[in-house]
Amino acid sequence: MDAFCLHRSHRERIPAWDCLCGFYAYKTEAAMAASEFAMVGDGDTVCGRVALWGRVIDHQSGYRAERAYPQVLYLTGKRKLDEVIRQLANIYAIECLPANLKNAEGDSA
Repeated sequence: MDAFCLHRSHRERIPAWDCLCGFYAYKTEAAMAASEFAMVGDGDTVCGRVALWGRVIDHQSGYRAERAYPQVLYLTGKRKLDEVIRQLANIYAIECLPANLKNAEGDSA
């Protein structure tokens, strides 16, 4: 997937330092939960591991990237959400694994 910017006020490649554009990936689950973009309340979040490339900006808690592709999605234990995750995994031709395996693989968020 390629990121795009709705503002296009900058001339740099996406993501730009002075903009919020790009794909976001967090270094840890705690960083994701603390993010101003995190879902609040009972919202369901799909977690996994992604490959990032193109222009990637390294931030303290994560990254913003020009291009991204999911590599693994983690199941939540919630029946309805897990069905959606399995469907997404089939679309992207990637694995979906139980959430308890993510730390065993060295993934954080």
